[in-house]
Amino acid sequence: MGAKKLMMAAVAAVAGNVLAGNTLNVPSNYATIADAVAVAGDGDEIVLAASDTPYALTANLVIPKGVTVRGETGDFNDVVVSGGGTVSGAVVINGNCAVSNITFTSFKTYGIRETGSGARYVENCRFTKI
Repeated sequence: MGAKKLMMAAVAAVAGNVLAGNTLNVPSNYATIADAVAVAGDGDEIVLAASDTPYALTANLVIPKGVTVRGETGDFNDVVVSGGGTVSGAVVINGNCAVSNITFTSFKTYGIRETGSGARYVENCRFTKI
């Protein structure tokens, strides 16, 4: 392969990785969901590991545009996010966001609220005690 083709292939590979976004793992890379959301950008995916104890929220989460939040295993029973009865709602999702494979429980007013424009996807989620 010529030097020009090799350089073009390298640029395409790097661009593909940038466009694909990053995977932010909770709790292995980020201690809390809020920590991961704080650094997430368009195209990133926040993956919540299965846990025997619920992930506790102390405030509403606002998911940035273009970010996906999902439970790692695909089973909403494995990942539970709790508001402890004090947080108004679990998640505010902006345009082009997705939330999947999570149980949301113990929120005062709502589970997920949508804002902004663009597609929003909520799939395989369960809402209890809301």
